[in-house]
Amino acid sequence: MKMGELIQWYVERKNEPSNVDGLLDFIQQLYIHGTIPIQEYRTLFREIDKLGAEKPEYYFEKQVSV
Repeated sequence: MKMGELIQWYVERKNEPSNVDGLLDFIQQLYIHGTIPIQEYRTLFREIDKLGAEKPEYYFEKQVSV
């Protein structure tokens, strides 16, 4: 899956991505639900990471305190 296909799929399911962080969340959901294989997830993750995607700071605080 190419980045353009990912964005189109996101638009069809959710709406326009407000930023690359939304795409990061979306590919993580796709991977967790078994919609995309790990190889595709890694490829897309690298592309999205290069664009500056990151999880919000509170996400990591929740993980530590759990």
